[in-house]
Amino acid sequence: LAVERLEVGAERVERRQRRGHQGTDEQHAVDEREIGRGVLRGLGDHTEDFVLAPEAKAKAAAASAEKLDDLTAFVQRSALDAYTTADRMAEVARGSDSASRYPATELASEFRLMARLIKASVGTRVFYARQSGYDTHAGQLGQHAALLSDLSGALKAFFDDLTAAKLADRVTVLTFSEFGRTVKENGSAGTDHGTAGPVFIAGPQVKPGLVGSAPRLLELDPKYGDLKMGIDFRSVYATVLEDWLALPAHTALAGKFDKVPLFKQSPALLLGSCRVPLFELS
Repeated sequence: LAVERLEVGAERVERRQRRGHQGTDEQHAVDEREIGRGVLRGLGDHTEDFVLAPEAKAKAAAASAEKLDDLTAFVQRSALDAYTTADRMAEVARGSDSASRYPATELASEFRLMARLIKASVGTRVFYARQSGYDTHAGQLGQHAALLSDLSGALKAFFDDLTAAKLADRVTVLTFSEFGRTVKENGSAGTDHGTAGPVFIAGPQVKPGLVGSAPRLLELDPKYGDLKMGIDFRSVYATVLEDWLALPAHTALAGKFDKVPLFKQSPALLLGSCRVPLFELS
């Protein structure tokens, strides 16, 4: 039923778009509701998309008195779970951002949504966001500065928000990228894919400072001319899994890797209380 309702709503919105967005704002709002508020279009400032349409009632998904087969019972349980989640998301949509002021950027909107979900105690322990634009093969200087400015502003607002809610101590942010950058500039005032890159970890429970040795421009990889890797990224993941989330790392990483000193407290003190927003720079 939910899929059918979504498809019908999407067809109507597509017809409206083909008409050149004609119609009143009220008509547009109706079309948007017909898509189905139980569907999340993506991270951002769209928490209302989790909320059920006004005509939807949880009792419609209640089991009948008849004996149900396993498939029917599973579908009805899933529907009831969806209604429960929608009710929780309605609370999130009405949530506040404490005293924090988020920048007017897409990235900040994603962090605002994560903060609201954490404050609503929805039970999620890992969140994921992404900031694109770091593949700077040309004109890197200005692009890179703007990207880091957006990242800095979003992170500050995020932790200010959680600090005001007295939840910051339970959250650590881990940033990573699928590639590093070359040391040598290319012919387009940019850099190309490299073999090593930094990982940032932020939060009140993170030990400050540099972990590992600083890369040396006079000691580059002789094969590629890139920065030499100092720490296996799997050691970082192993530390976050075991010392922050209190989960066994060897299963996820298919092996045992030496941990690095990232956190101030021991795993016993952190057990069952932590969140880790994963943040990809791409």
